[in-house]
Amino acid sequence: MKKSAITALALAVCGGASGQEAVKQIDSAQLAKDLSVRADISWQSKNVFRGKERSDVDGLFQTKVGLEYFGPGLNGISAYASFFNADGVERSYAYGFRKSVGDAVVDAGYARMTSPSAKFFNAAEGFTQLRVEDEAYLGVILPKGFLQPALYVNYGFALNQVIVEGSLLRVFPEAGPFKLDLAVRGYAGNVSAKDALNDATGVRNAYAYAGAGIDLSKSVGQGSVVGVGFNYVVNNDEQPATRDSQVWTNVYAKFRF
Repeated sequence: MKKSAITALALAVCGGASGQEAVKQIDSAQLAKDLSVRADISWQSKNVFRGKERSDVDGLFQTKVGLEYFGPGLNGISAYASFFNADGVERSYAYGFRKSVGDAVVDAGYARMTSPSAKFFNAAEGFTQLRVEDEAYLGVILPKGFLQPALYVNYGFALNQVIVEGSLLRVFPEAGPFKLDLAVRGYAGNVSAKDALNDATGVRNAYAYAGAGIDLSKSVGQGSVVGVGFNYVVNNDEQPATRDSQVWTNVYAKFRF
């Protein structure tokens, strides 16, 4: 399985020996082979998520940090965890497992999304973001496919919300006279909440969204990539305050170890 990662695994390792205790020593070379480390930093002109702008702050620095562990004894399953931060506007944590099944990769996990600056939202402001939202998710990815299709289903506990999103991705390596990697992606999703106000009143809200993006990137050294992206998304939210389209750009650097 390819060592991609939205993600990171927290490893606790006990060392040292005392008296009759026998401690298994960890081979650092083997650990480096089995552990994938990822760090991303980007600047986004807008903070957009699931077809909606998440905040009224433009020009956000975003960071992602994660590890994924492919160690022996896991029967082909990798374990991961990750941390995402968008300035002081949004922070999220994800923990999960991946396993290759034939040409597919099955991904299952749990995510907690937090927003210290989230406002109380209502029908006038639109249904956007909670201070804390917990989700479980299950996805299937075909990384070897011509368009690398992926399908994810998420369930949000606070809003009794189901999210279904599918995506396609095509990468053209070293395209054009400047030998830049060109990535073209498209995605579409549907969000349906049975308690959209998070107050047990049963107010429902649903919308669909669709978007596309183009990235131009260049490898710099071993395991590092810099790039720029151009993005568009539109939604048909039932609430006029958030029924809109968004266009934004981003620049980024990605590091793999």
